[in-house]
Formats: sequence, structure tokens, C-alpha cells
Amino acid sequence: MKKFVTIFLIALLFAVGAYAEKVAVVAKAQGDVLLQRAADFDYNTPVTMGTILENNDQIKVNNGFAVILLLDDKSQVKLRENTEIAITMAEDIGGTGYHVRLDYGQALTKYAKGADFAFQLHTPTSVASIKGTEFWTITDPETGDQVIILEGQVDVMNNLTGMISTGGPGETVNSTTDGYIETGATEDGTIPDDPEGGTEAAPDGTGDAGSDSTEAETETMVDGDDDEEPMADRCLQLNPP
Repeated sequence: MKKFVTIFLIALLFAVGAYAEKVAVVAKAQGDVLLQRAADFDYNTPVTMGTILENNDQIKVNNGFAVILLLDDKSQVKLRENTEIAITMAEDIGGTGYHVRLDYGQALTKYAKGADFAFQLHTPTSVASIKGTEFWTITDPETGDQVIILEGQVDVMNNLTGMISTGGPGETVNSTTDGYIETGATEDGTIPDDPEGGTEAAPDGTGDAGSDSTEAETETMVDGDDDEEPMADRCLQLNPP
């Protein structure tokens, strides 16, 4: 079964063409999840497992959830209901990296340690820059952001003032639309439930922030058999940055 899933996703990557700007693949989708291609004007495509995302594609989760696997090395973004994002592979002065735009909603980012590319999460209020960490982002365009760090370190910049605040495990960075930004201890009960039903992480960062089954399935999709080359590496060779 594991080998079948791996071969299935690899086949999809070849099917979309070697020159497409592939940036991610949907590892799981449940409920009302829709896709808007970069060239389209509305959400008219249902999202299913294996859906390939290209530069500037957008996903909206009306209800249910989606798990997106970035094509680097097993990094993932989980989306809860009432969430909308777009994913881009961008080039800036820091090199090539992922830019994930979270317009509203709740997203759990698990960015792999030692990933080949940098990662930034943009909201209407803030920019979060990370590498090798795990954190929730809760954003409301009218009030601002909560960035809840479970592992690693996150630098959050408020778009209005340019001020930066850094958070670590067990801390939350609050960034508001009026320019306020501050890091403090994560309060009990503020960490969202994993959309796949995993155990909520403890504020000190020692809890299980994700689902064991998702971690295993993510490894399956990327690694395949032990003697095979990782799928993400093959994808990048098909479409080098």
C-alpha cells in the first residue's frame, strides 16, 4: 500500500509536465476544499489527495481540513476549516524560498529541519520567517495574528511598523493591525486542535502537536521504499528552482 501511494503521487507529478512550476502536493483533503488556479478567477475545482499545486494557486477550506506537502523534504502545512492560503516559490535577496500567504484562518506549519529552502508565512498583518520549526498561525484580517510556537524559533514582523518580535517553544507572538507586537507565554486552551485529530500540544512545547498517522503517511509520500530516491528530490530535479 505504501509503495502504491508513492508511485501514484510520482505519476501525477509526471502527468502535469516537467516544466510546470510545481510547489506542493495535497497529501490529504476532507470536506469542502476548493482550488483556484493562478490563471482562474474563482474556486471551481474540488481538491483531492494528489492534487498538484503550482505557483500562486490558492486553496480554500470551507469545512473539513487539508494537509499540503511542500516539495522540499517532508515539510507540511495543515489547514483547518474557514482558511484560505496561496503558495509561491519566490526568489529574493535571501535566495529561493516558499512564500505562503494566509489570508484568513488557522494553519499548522511543520517545516523540516535542514530544508533546502527558506520559508515565510505572510498574513495581512505580519510576516513570519522560520526554518526548522513547528507553529500555528491564527489570522484575522481585521484584528491581527497569533503565532503559537511549538518547536524551534519564529521571527514575526508587523507589516505596519516593521517591528520584529521573536518567539520560541511555549510562546505566542501577538501582532495586531494597529502595529502592536509582543511575545508572551502561550496560554492554556489557545492552541487549536490538530485538524486530523492529533493531541493538542502543551504550552511548554512538549506535547504532541500532530498526528502520528500523518507523519507516517508524509514519510511514505516523500520517501517510498528505503532503497528509492526521495520523491521530493525527484520533483525538484524535474523542475529545478
